[in-house]
Amino acid sequence: DARTMGLIVFMIFLLLNVVLNVCAGYLLNAAAGHSRARDFIELAKIIHASPSILRVIVLAWYGNLLLVLGNYVLVMARGLDLVAGNELCTPISSFAAAAFVLMLAQANRTMLSLDHGPSQISILSVVAIIVLCLWRSKASGDQGVLLFTTKALKDRLWPRVSNQRKASAKRLGSSFGSVVFAVNSQKLLLNVRAEMADTKYANTALIMALSFYVTAYAAIVLAAGPDPPAFLLDVFLTSDGRARTGFTSRCCGFLLFAHVAVSFAINQQALAATVISRFFHIPVNNQSTLQKCYRHAGTHRIWFFVTFFITLCAWLVANAIPFFQDLVALIGALTATPLSFAFPMLLYSLASKFYSDRMSDNSTIFTPIHDQVPDELPGVSPTAIHQDSPVALKKPTLVVKIILYGFTFIVLIVGTVGAIASVVSHWEHIKRPFQC
Repeated sequence: DARTMGLIVFMIFLLLNVVLNVCAGYLLNAAAGHSRARDFIELAKIIHASPSILRVIVLAWYGNLLLVLGNYVLVMARGLDLVAGNELCTPISSFAAAAFVLMLAQANRTMLSLDHGPSQISILSVVAIIVLCLWRSKASGDQGVLLFTTKALKDRLWPRVSNQRKASAKRLGSSFGSVVFAVNSQKLLLNVRAEMADTKYANTALIMALSFYVTAYAAIVLAAGPDPPAFLLDVFLTSDGRARTGFTSRCCGFLLFAHVAVSFAINQQALAATVISRFFHIPVNNQSTLQKCYRHAGTHRIWFFVTFFITLCAWLVANAIPFFQDLVALIGALTATPLSFAFPMLLYSLASKFYSDRMSDNSTIFTPIHDQVPDELPGVSPTAIHQDSPVALKKPTLVVKIILYGFTFIVLIVGTVGAIASVVSHWEHIKRPFQC
């Protein structure tokens, strides 16, 4: 994406995403108030969003999760390809990856089973992969941004637009979606916030996390040199697209598979638990209740069929769009953009109106809708309003609305059109869906 946009445009767009993510995070935290809502759907039900708005949120939320899981399967398949020396094709390697994570889901039905160990191993795997890939890039003669010549640095900061770049302007549009996908934080914000002992530190935690992540992200982009690969492990490919067999490449492939398998398990468990709770009416407000439910034989079968369906959908997505960069761009533009910017603004506006209407009523306490919100949500008394209370929300300013909704509209249209055009082009010139 930095190569497509040019480093200056890339950095400006990256910083803009950080600022807007922080702004949207503040709105989302304020809308959640004292509640412990774990996702947009729970929050929308708490503030009594209309059925039409709720359907749009549900569609975007579940659509994003399924597309992300499909992307995970595709990445795991690439890792297995590298381990096998590029002897596998995408349908076979992705099937092996999907079968593995499906078995993992049956052995670990709650987040308690994962604990912190696998997450720490996953993070260490990412660090090891980055170090090995950058080392491989240097060994190939790419010296990185710090050792550029003046001309190379100028071209890197503001690349000249060639006829080829003009012909592939769709890549520029889809790059916007890729950056949004990389930086978006609102999808996990409510889930992390629900686990915090004191939710008033949620905004501070968001700023710290985004600052650390974006700094590391930008550093890797700079270290990757003037011609970075579209996919990190492509540094191990030869000029004809074949994988270089060797210990380092196989090690990176295995580490990538392990890292993404943990990420897949976490997202799959969250999605499966939500589906079981909402469609099979099994309470999953806390992990201990969820663990007790899974001891029942019928729930074992429900869990298997739900996780099987999720894994099957992920496998279909990975093989329908077997191009990592295009799939990331499509997810970012089509689903991550509204989830990151438009929906926090929408939920804040609805929450402001909802609690304002509640204050105007003479009721003494607000009681959540039964079976639609978490058990942890306390009643809110309009007579005991303080600065952090959700009933004290101010109406959003017109400027903030225009910025967030306008940014969403532009990236949604430009990014989605660019990503779809790129996918169609790759279907025609590289390979068809489900093709080896």
